[in-house]
Amino acid sequence: MDNPNIDPELQPIHDGIKGIQRDFTSQKQTIEQIKADFEASEAAFKEWQQTKDQRDDANQKALNELIKRKDAVPLPDGDQGTFKNKLREALAENFDSIRTTRKGKGHAFEMKAIMTEATHLTGGAVRSYLDFSPKTGSAGYNFRDLCEVVRTETGWITLPRETGVTGSVSRVGENVAKPQLDYNIGMVDFKADYIAGHVRITKQMLQDLPFLQTWLPRLLLRDFTKAENIQFYGDLAAVATGTPGAAGANYAEQLINNIASLGGAGYVPNGIVGTYAKWAELMLVKGGAGASYGAPGVIVTDALGASRIAGIPFYPTSWIPTGKTITGDWTYATIAVADPLKVEFFEQDQDNVIKNLITVRVEAREVLVIEQTDAFIVN
Repeated sequence: MDNPNIDPELQPIHDGIKGIQRDFTSQKQTIEQIKADFEASEAAFKEWQQTKDQRDDANQKALNELIKRKDAVPLPDGDQGTFKNKLREALAENFDSIRTTRKGKGHAFEMKAIMTEATHLTGGAVRSYLDFSPKTGSAGYNFRDLCEVVRTETGWITLPRETGVTGSVSRVGENVAKPQLDYNIGMVDFKADYIAGHVRITKQMLQDLPFLQTWLPRLLLRDFTKAENIQFYGDLAAVATGTPGAAGANYAEQLINNIASLGGAGYVPNGIVGTYAKWAELMLVKGGAGASYGAPGVIVTDALGASRIAGIPFYPTSWIPTGKTITGDWTYATIAVADPLKVEFFEQDQDNVIKNLITVRVEAREVLVIEQTDAFIVN
């Protein structure tokens, strides 16, 4: 509409400005509407996300309750120092992390088959079980029972190792120059790798066989220690440079000569590891042909069956290769752990969600560090 107070020649300019103002007001309203719609959509998304999380939590309730049973990780009253009991204590202390499910996948030593009732359960229909804890077997003494286990920040460990020395400390007379010593040091690198495995099992099988909640972790831990024992034995045997003693007339004499050899090299042997066959050979020593059994007086076996040779424990195991023995000063062996041993349950793995599967994983990232290679005799 024309404004009578405006010069007619300026009227088009006035109308143009009014039009721009109307367009600006319209665009402002549009922007405000878009902002309001966005805020409403964002609020709706947050509400959906919260609802989804609640549904996910509800879906996990059955699994969490299954894992949370009071006898999930039974702890024995005695034998508190054994590796098996330490593992059980670790499971108990870290129960919240063990039952947590999150994305992940298995590594080496994996069981590729999925455990189902149809293929992995024999004996007819599914039954109800009393409080039952199947025995899973043990390797006896494990490698980590023999040396210190320490945590490291990373998986790369560098160890300074003395490789030689020139000169020596000696008595110095009056006005005589003191002797100079030069030490040679080599830097040795160790890299930790994962020792791991996993099993996939149906939720149905876990629900129908409640004892599996404790049995599966125990089976995985048993097989983990088997793999760890074999790995660390190979690592030690590959670098051990201790000089064996004389063969002797029998196994007992050989061990005593090994002890003497390490002692002469400046070490204090504190553990001998051998096979059960070698342990039997040690126990069945005879004084000669036709003589009765009679181990040398330096070999003592206590009431619990633990044997010592000149006070040094002899540990029979199932993971030492046939005919082999380790005689060593175990203060020079350390297991460096970058990612500690654990058992975890995962629902989010591969196609677990659509097939109702659970993945159970055991793993640790670790490496055996030998400080002095000549502190061990492997023969």
